[in-house]
Amino acid sequence: SDVCSSDLPEWTGPTVERVLGNGKRIYASAFKAWLIEQAGKPGISIASLALRHGINANLLRNWMRLQPRPVPPSAPVLLP
Repeated sequence: SDVCSSDLPEWTGPTVERVLGNGKRIYASAFKAWLIEQAGKPGISIASLALRHGINANLLRNWMRLQPRPVPPSAPVLLP
């Protein structure tokens, strides 16, 4: 199913903590964590989410890769 851009969630807090002299942006930790959480939801386009919030999709994918994923609980094992 396709998700319209109007269906994408919108971040309302601060996105950038500071900008370095060379123009590099240091993004707010809460913003990064929120984007990673949103990108992990089913049906959400990473590219659309990134574009809507003014960041490069590859940057968001890099943040997702660096974020430790929660380990799902293992399936119950039946003992004899």
